[in-house]
Amino acid sequence: MKEYPNCPKCNSETWKYGFDWSNKQIFICKKCRTRFTLRSLTPFTNRKFPDNVIIYAIKFYYKYKMTTADVARLLGDLGIQLSDEIVRLWVRDYTPILEHMIKNWNKRSYTKKWHIDETFTKVKGKTGYLFTVLDSENNILSVFLSNRRDKESAKKALKLAEKEAGFKPEIVVSDEYPAYEKPVKKMDRKCKHVKAHFKGKWIIHKGKLMRLSNNRIEGLFSHFKLHYHQFRGFKSFVSGNIIANGFKIFWNLKDKDILDLFSVKRIYFPL
Repeated sequence: MKEYPNCPKCNSETWKYGFDWSNKQIFICKKCRTRFTLRSLTPFTNRKFPDNVIIYAIKFYYKYKMTTADVARLLGDLGIQLSDEIVRLWVRDYTPILEHMIKNWNKRSYTKKWHIDETFTKVKGKTGYLFTVLDSENNILSVFLSNRRDKESAKKALKLAEKEAGFKPEIVVSDEYPAYEKPVKKMDRKCKHVKAHFKGKWIIHKGKLMRLSNNRIEGLFSHFKLHYHQFRGFKSFVSGNIIANGFKIFWNLKDKDILDLFSVKRIYFPL
């Protein structure tokens, strides 16, 4: 691991140069004399609140299914005074950033047995459909909020899942909805498409007998809707996809320490 960061302006070597008003280490470039801190090289630069406050506010929102107002009140009880609008902006702005960081640092291995399904949502008073792809270990591969319940939306969700996993599935389990047939066939000719809902279906795969159903993904939707009902529908498809992907992040993290993953030092000095 590097001891000092390179200069963000000219990429030259740097020295330590005292501390700023908040006791953060200042570095100075040996060549162009630019002064900076580690935090100024991260997405948290120029923010009034510390990065750990921002990260935990987002964690409370997703992991504990709180509204932005609930998060603001909780932080207020801890002596951190802010508005629910600030929390809403943090969720909007930092969820895509945290998702990108997760892909780089928290490499996850997915299974080759996928489940796909969709659930109804409300988007600005209109009907939307949240397509979700889950693997057999309860990891979410992709989420996609669409205004249509059709094969193109199913294809998009499967393509996002393939991009996330880095490979094609051997088995895709769905319900009887016909829009899944062509997208699954286009994934891979060898991919088995199993249509099974609550009752389940027995199949033989690689010499093994297994029972498949989509109960697993239905259980996931019940968790998501506990959060979804808190804010009474999405405001738009753009914000809806951001929030759905944030749910995916914290669902997949499970009990890992979010602050350790996104500490300022690790952001600039990735392992």
